[in-house]
Amino acid sequence: MSLRRSQTIFCGFCYFFALATRMALAQPIPFRHHVVDSHGPVNPWGKGIGDLNGDHRMDFVVGGSKSGGLVWYRNPSWQKQIIRKDGLWSTDIECADIDGDGDLDVVALKKSALCWLENPSWEIHVIEPRVLHDIEAVDFDSDGDIDLVARDQGEFGHSGATLHFYRQDAHRKWSHRSLSCPDGEGLATADMDGDQDMDVVINSSWFENSGDILNGAWPRRSYTQHWTHASAFVCPADLNQDGRIDVVLSPSELAGERYRISWFEAPKDPKTQAWLEHPIARNVEAVHHFVGVADFDLDGDIDVASAEMEQGADPDEVKIYRNTGDNVTWAVEVFATTGSHSMRLVDVDSDGDIDLFGANHQGHTVDLWINETKSPGGQ
Repeated sequence: MSLRRSQTIFCGFCYFFALATRMALAQPIPFRHHVVDSHGPVNPWGKGIGDLNGDHRMDFVVGGSKSGGLVWYRNPSWQKQIIRKDGLWSTDIECADIDGDGDLDVVALKKSALCWLENPSWEIHVIEPRVLHDIEAVDFDSDGDIDLVARDQGEFGHSGATLHFYRQDAHRKWSHRSLSCPDGEGLATADMDGDQDMDVVINSSWFENSGDILNGAWPRRSYTQHWTHASAFVCPADLNQDGRIDVVLSPSELAGERYRISWFEAPKDPKTQAWLEHPIARNVEAVHHFVGVADFDLDGDIDVASAEMEQGADPDEVKIYRNTGDNVTWAVEVFATTGSHSMRLVDVDSDGDIDLFGANHQGHTVDLWINETKSPGGQ
């Protein structure tokens, strides 16, 4: 084959690939709405995901802040299983193997306590009576067991100016350490500096893990001086796929206020160099109590999902900001106007694309949006 003919074929391939990409972007991402439970826990503030029965499928956990207790839904039948009939459950749930017996337990917030529930008996263990808003469960000190970090929120008469660390010392025994942080809302964990341990990320800052939970310095590193909205939903992720962890923020409180959704690009040295902010949506109501990232349309770049809580101005959008390929321009795609809160990204049907599980924090309906995007190969 001649060089000229090879170049012609290659150029033709590039043209049709680019055309196919544009056509794919023009087509909405096909989300199919499925009601997991129309009579779930009332005011389902808490949501979590995990394989609770060991069948390699991701199940859902939901807690009601008004009534209905704490339940989990078995994937794929979504049959409801009772964890606790009683209790008023708050705003975060994580699934982790707390007791090291090989199955996932449930870490959950009650209205005034941090607790974990032991799978499969669901015996409840109170870690500490404390009002909190967010929790994360990871092994901070690399000793083989799960530790916790938690934070309250800085609105509604609360303060989010303290991180609470819980080091697991032995079965049912925990040591607590508090650490001051800027007031606000939002909490996540990620390896921000690439040193193979998990750091803590909040609105505008991250805290470096030295491996010593109780006595370590946890130095605070700022990734933005320009994001001033204290209440944020925090999502660390490698958005531009350069091997470094970036941060996406959405304004999560209060209704009627307006701010922006942005991602912050990690520099080579995330501790000392400046991070660059890239706005995704410049003027949104501050009720976007969820933001998450994934390649929802399977086109090779990373998109951003977000949702508005129902107390915002109607319509309450659940949407994808589709990456047009340069990581700085976005095409918004609204696929529901029912609203949602603290959603979870999960591939429920193991088909290679990412689905969305959530529930409004008022009401009693548990929702799932199943992504039916076909892979480039048609599989």
